[in-house]
Amino acid sequence: MAVIWRLLPNIKHVERAGKIDFPGVVTLTLGLVPLLIGFTVAESAGFADPYFWGWIAVSVVFLTAFVIVERRSPEPVIPLRLFRNRTFSSSMLAIFFATFGFGAVIIFLPLYFLIVQGVSYTDSGYRLLPFMFGLILASIASGQLVARTGRYKPFVLGGLVLLIIGMGLMTQLRADTDGLVLAAWMFVAGLGVGPTFAVFTIIVQNAVDFKDLGAATSDLTLFRQIGTTIGIASAFALFRINFTWGLLHGQLIAAGAPANFVPATAPAGFDPAAVTNVSGGAGGPTGERGGSDPTNTCRGLTNCEATPRANTDHTDPPRTPSRRVPR
Repeated sequence: MAVIWRLLPNIKHVERAGKIDFPGVVTLTLGLVPLLIGFTVAESAGFADPYFWGWIAVSVVFLTAFVIVERRSPEPVIPLRLFRNRTFSSSMLAIFFATFGFGAVIIFLPLYFLIVQGVSYTDSGYRLLPFMFGLILASIASGQLVARTGRYKPFVLGGLVLLIIGMGLMTQLRADTDGLVLAAWMFVAGLGVGPTFAVFTIIVQNAVDFKDLGAATSDLTLFRQIGTTIGIASAFALFRINFTWGLLHGQLIAAGAPANFVPATAPAGFDPAAVTNVSGGAGGPTGERGGSDPTNTCRGLTNCEATPRANTDHTDPPRTPSRRVPR
């Protein structure tokens, strides 16, 4: 601290201090917070939940107000004129989708290692190293190559292609997937994510004027954080829908429903919150609320504790009523 106090130059700014855009800050906050709350609600309730759409509607209202306020503000917190720059706007969109996929990978792969493979918390972290190695390697290499060649489009497009390939490969993940194969998939995905952390910062900072450098860099960070948050929330919502339907699918078939009448994936409009018990009703595997036919019971997918189908082919001999033995 003494060295800093002694040697740090005292720079006097000749420009006047700017005014804080309080209306813009307030409307932006009131627009982003409901957006994130809505996707957080979707994690547990699904995208069909009215609370999700209610929060999204509130977000749209305040974000619209934010745009109106920023157009009239002399010193906006986010200069909207920056989005007229195609390089800037395309970078914001690309970083959003890149971090959207990154958030899902970095959260669900440890869960896969913990729950499916049954490894420890420490081991699950170690198994993410191929992904992190690819990310770090691509981030450093892309930044150096852009600085030397002055070209960034090949590295950005190549990174996004590798990210799509890596995410596509990991959709084939199964419980018995070989560890080396999964490590290769993670490495490819990491190579795709890496350039988004280094190259896009360089692109954005070189696409705007010097006076907009701070605003452009902060906008990049904002879109990166929003993409990660929404990506994680959306992935959890889809995971819950498909996981609940997977349990229900097996129960319906085990209860006697024809396999060709039960879709393998969750049908459109399926609400996991409406399924009160996928492992059996209140009275066990054949709960009292279940009907006599699984297809009738699950019509509408609201009360899916399926019970075995009644015997209609009369192949089994009729049962005789049991006699009560007096005490």
